Amino acid sequence: MSIFYEEKEKEIFDRQFFLIEALGIDSLLIFDVGANIGQSVDRYSKAEPASIIHCFEPNPYAFEELVRHCENRNHVKLVNSALSDHYGSTRFYATQRTELSSLLRPESWLSALSSDEKYKFDELFISCITLDQYCQDSGVEWIDILKIDVQGAEPKVLQGGAKLLSSNRIGLIYLEVMLADTYVNQATLAQLLETLGAYHYRLWDLVPFTYTSAGAAWTANALFICPQWAKQVEEKSRRSISENKSDQKQHNHDS
Repeated sequence: MSIFYEEKEKEIFDRQFFLIEALGIDSLLIFDVGANIGQSVDRYSKAEPASIIHCFEPNPYAFEELVRHCENRNHVKLVNSALSDHYGSTRFYATQRTELSSLLRPESWLSALSSDEKYKFDELFISCITLDQYCQDSGVEWIDILKIDVQGAEPKVLQGGAKLLSSNRIGLIYLEVMLADTYVNQATLAQLLETLGAYHYRLWDLVPFTYTSAGAAWTANALFICPQWAKQVEEKSRRSISENKSDQKQHNHDS
């Protein structure tokens, strides 16, 4: 029913570290929202060994595996709650494949077409907190990378982080975008562009990595960057181009 291109997914994931290197940042504070069983923890830990990672995973089945997976990793903090637009509890759809679970109900046609019943779900009530409240309680003033993979519920996470976003205290936002109808009332690309654009975040890159059997883009990963970081990266690039031109002119003169 879908075609996954691993190299495309890796390409956009690695773009985060190209930007971090360009900015000259040595250690990172990363929020992994929708951590599942720790796949991104492994990737971030390998790429940035000095990083501190806060993982949020509300699915009780996935969280058990996440705890086992991250045992003895002192740089990882695990939180068994969802990040949403309010504090308290919320409905949650725990699918057979835990990475597909969401605060949003899967579209009924997916369950009908899925031969392995991966979208079949248990309806649960789980705890939730806002990003702003969590950071206030934890004394977090700045997040280098906010990774969000919550199956169409991205606006809820962003609404809960309005204070951080309005003061541009999140450097990079790396999130999954659903481009085909998968969950009821899921976020659209236009909605995410409008929401983050209102806080002056720049869409830096967007790479589809899953396609339908008909060849249409189904899911993509997007990379947004805060305005001050975008300015730093662009100024550094312009200086590099200018220096290269000066070196080339000097070389031609000497020749």
